[in-house]
Parts: sequence; structure tokens; C-alpha cells
Amino acid sequence: MLSIQNLGKSYGPQQVLQGVNLTLRPGSIHGLVGANGAGKTTLLHCLYGLLTDYSGQIQETTGLAIRDHTGVLPYEPYFYPRLTGREYLEFCLQARHRPGSTLRPGTACWSCRSTSMRRNIRPA
Repeated sequence: MLSIQNLGKSYGPQQVLQGVNLTLRPGSIHGLVGANGAGKTTLLHCLYGLLTDYSGQIQETTGLAIRDHTGVLPYEPYFYPRLTGREYLEFCLQARHRPGSTLRPGTACWSCRSTSMRRNIRPA
């Protein structure tokens, strides 16, 4: 379980996060939406340890690092033009120090409606 208590973050005089309280239970899926400048990216940076100068507490009770069992899906996907869908997913796994062989057969076609993410086709 992930628990965020009274999280706050400022950039100089600009308060970006203030009094954020949130509990995320294992197996649940959440979306983080808001206007530009609302603090979404700052919150994720605090959770992932990219920012450490915040107030409040972030506690992870499973004993794993947050990055080891969470993922981030950006609103606008970016596809590398020289990679197929499967190669892109393997790249993402390698970036998290997981072998590409952990992909189940057919995983790369999870979004076959998008030509650029088809298993063996590179975007034009």
C-alpha cells in the first residue's frame, strides 16, 4: 500500500502541492488528471524519488520501491520511429532492468488499432 500524507512542494515562493493526502491499495488502477500546472508531474516526481525536498510523508508498505511495481502512461504516447511496438516495449522493460523475455506472447499487440504499435511494423 502507498500512503501519502500532507504532501507539499514549493518552487521558491510558488506552492505547487499543498496538503495532498492519498492512499493507493495494491492491485488498484488510478488516473491522475488536472489542468496544466496543477502539480501532476511534481507529484509523480516526489513519488518516484526524483524530488526529495518536499514536506509531508510518502510511505510504501510492501517493502518494494515504488518504481518496481508502478508504471506511468503519458497522455500523448511517443513512438520511436525506428522501433516496432514489441521493440519499444522491450526497451521500456530494459530501462527498468527487466529482460524483454518477460513479455508474454502477443503483448506487443495490446493496441493493434494503432499501426505504430503493431508488433513488427515501424511507424512511417
